Formats: sequence, C-alpha cells, structure tokens
Amino acid sequence: MKKYLTKMHRNEASTIFNARTRMTKVKSNYKNMFKNNSSCRACGKTEESHDHVLSGCQIIPNDNSNKVASNEFFEDDPDELKTVAFKIHPAPKESIHFVSQ
Repeated sequence: MKKYLTKMHRNEASTIFNARTRMTKVKSNYKNMFKNNSSCRACGKTEESHDHVLSGCQIIPNDNSNKVASNEFFEDDPDELKTVAFKIHPAPKESIHFVSQ
C-alpha cells in the first residue's frame, strides 16, 4: 500500500489517487455526457482535459502558483502530496465542480 494512503486524510488521498489515475471530473473523462461540446468551461479555447485543467488553462486557477504539473502528484512525500491535493481542491467554497453543469 502506498504511504500517502495511510498518512493523509481520506479526502486528500482520494484527490491524489484520482489525479494519479486521471479520473478527475473533467469533460474529457465523461465524453458521453459532453458529446457536443468538450471545450473547457473556463476558457473555451481547448478540450477540457485533466492536464489542461490542472496546468494549462489560463483561467483556472487564476494564480500560477496553484498550477499542478503531472509529476507533482507522483511524489512520495505525504507532506508534499498534501500541498498538491490542496492546489487541486483548495477549499470547499473555492473548489470548482467541473461536471456539475
């Protein structure tokens, strides 16, 4: 079992697991729901994909310090992974629920 699964809160570990397995709630992962429009809901410029939402979109997140490179969620240190999990889902009020539209 991976160390982060036992050293992090359940929601943080779940966020990291979803990022590692590319199961984030973005349009490209739910193609049947978004057959006619897969463009990013924030910028509208490209397909709403895992990588685009976490690091490529110029609109989400607004602050470049919160962008997440794909290698960051493969770290081994649980403390570093907690920071990455917070970048992906900052706080319940601030987090963006992509599939809810």
